[in-house]
Amino acid sequence: MNKRIRIFFLAGLCAGSLCAQQKSVTSSSAAASVGLIRLGADTLAVGEIPAVEVPPVLEIYDLSFSGMANEGALSAEEKGYLRFRIRNIGRGDAYNLHLYVSESNGLAGLGYDNHKFIAKRFEAGETRLDSIVVNGRTNLPTGRAYFGLFLSEANGNRSETVEASLKTRESGVAKADIANDKLYRVGDREFRLQFSLQNTGSSHMDSVKILVAYPKSVYAKGESAMTIEQLRPDESKEIAFSFVKNRNFDENTKDVFTVTLADATGRTIGMPKNIARTKETDNADGTGMRTGGTTLSVMSEVDFDIPRSANEFKNAHVYVLIIGNEKYTGNQEVPFAEKDALMFSQYCLHTFNIPAENVICRTNATGNQMKQALRDLTRKAMQNPDPNTEIIIYYSGHGIIAKDKYGMANDEFDQYLLPVDVIGADASLSLSRKDIYAALNETPFKRASIFLDACNVKGDRAVAKVAKTEWKGDVFVFASSLPNQTSGSYNEKGHGMFTYFLLKSIQDKKGKVTYNDLTEEVIKGVEWQSDAIADKKQNPEIISSPQVGENWRRWKFPE
Repeated sequence: MNKRIRIFFLAGLCAGSLCAQQKSVTSSSAAASVGLIRLGADTLAVGEIPAVEVPPVLEIYDLSFSGMANEGALSAEEKGYLRFRIRNIGRGDAYNLHLYVSESNGLAGLGYDNHKFIAKRFEAGETRLDSIVVNGRTNLPTGRAYFGLFLSEANGNRSETVEASLKTRESGVAKADIANDKLYRVGDREFRLQFSLQNTGSSHMDSVKILVAYPKSVYAKGESAMTIEQLRPDESKEIAFSFVKNRNFDENTKDVFTVTLADATGRTIGMPKNIARTKETDNADGTGMRTGGTTLSVMSEVDFDIPRSANEFKNAHVYVLIIGNEKYTGNQEVPFAEKDALMFSQYCLHTFNIPAENVICRTNATGNQMKQALRDLTRKAMQNPDPNTEIIIYYSGHGIIAKDKYGMANDEFDQYLLPVDVIGADASLSLSRKDIYAALNETPFKRASIFLDACNVKGDRAVAKVAKTEWKGDVFVFASSLPNQTSGSYNEKGHGMFTYFLLKSIQDKKGKVTYNDLTEEVIKGVEWQSDAIADKKQNPEIISSPQVGENWRRWKFPE
């Protein structure tokens, strides 16, 4: 009699515990479509569960999402999988092992099973790969889902709760942008139209038609239309068309090329983009053109055949800020700074496989725009905390060294990156290295890389030494020149000298280059070229935080 009473009492405890767990999980995901799998014939009956003296120790690890067309994001009307591994690292076995899943953000339109039976018996030392299905319903909004998973077994032992987050995308109409458009001369008679086509919508685009209407002064070298078979959300492709002058060509006439996008049904996507050819100006070699307000120059090998990452997963943990300041209100222009920034962004997107939404690129930025862009960068990094967060900052434009506005000593200086709306060498309106370091110090990250293609000349004769810097992490800085030096342009290549050799090293190694090899190649190229062409010394400088020491030499760009 006592035995039966003990058995029924134990059964009541197990059932009550299970009901409590199910209620807790379901209530946290009330807005989602949740499937509940109840106990069935596969489970051990209460009387079959042995008492254990040594408990199991349960773990869930190695979580990842797969099966989505756009890896890393679940779209409306799409099915994906949350994959994970489980193991028992204790000395006792687990019985009637169950997985419980919850989603804390309460996203509508998200379907998943909040409970899954794993095994009658999960032995000590056993491991297993498992998964649950995650469905995006029609009403799935754009946002982020936060899943919590834990294991529980019949004797009351459970694992720690582990978390995994998943970006979600609402269903929407096709959206695409034409960006980074360039129209430039190749030789005496040929022109090339080049641009990036990016899917800025939330759904796949199939059979995207690109049509170019061109002026009567040229004829198409090859086709003037093409079809892109598929373009995933955030994916971009480099597009190029070639044209040749005919007898109607006139250097003084403004010619307009119109690019139109259409979907598989022939319906126009967005507004047509006009790209104008005007009389060549502004460059000494006479090959430059202006389009969309940008001075375009002779192209070099680093502007073509940008290496493509073979990695199918985007580096969503990497955040990038790129600034290229060329056209100044109160200072001389900086040749090729806009192009430097735009090409560096292309290497980030295609070679380093960084999502477009993680790349902030600003050209001809004012002081407020530069500081806002820095705030946007740190905000993005903090929105999705990740222990592997990596930050990359690139700048091309005017730079000066001046008295440290934060320091007490009158003879300490810092480098200031000048916005386009500053007149002269006004450091008070500029973004300093210390501003960047201070922003990084407030942002959790694993490592940060800063590349500066800017002059380092004095804006104040009283400065003598670098102000002390407070570091809070692994930071690597690669500057184009030493203090008191200018940074030159490589006119034949159409880039800043430092940026050209930086991109060249990345291109030659297809992105798989260590920072040690990168810095050696860039320093060698810049020092030789500046001496040979400009007869002016330019020596790139390396600065690293005490925390990273010499370990930066083994770093690589994301792949």
